[in-house]
Amino acid sequence: MSVQYTARRYYNNSKRLLFKSTKMPSKRELRITTIITALGVVFIGTIGFLVHQIIAVTLG
Repeated sequence: MSVQYTARRYYNNSKRLLFKSTKMPSKRELRITTIITALGVVFIGTIGFLVHQIIAVTLG
């Protein structure tokens, strides 16, 4: 077997597996993911802000 044939066969098998195992999320799944991500950003931002304020007060 040639390298080109082996690479093409691997590509086609991988592509088939990828598209067969993935699907578009429903509106509910997308909304839940968006809410969780937003809450995570707000939580990390709040922690960063509080650490910044504590450092500013102690060094300030």
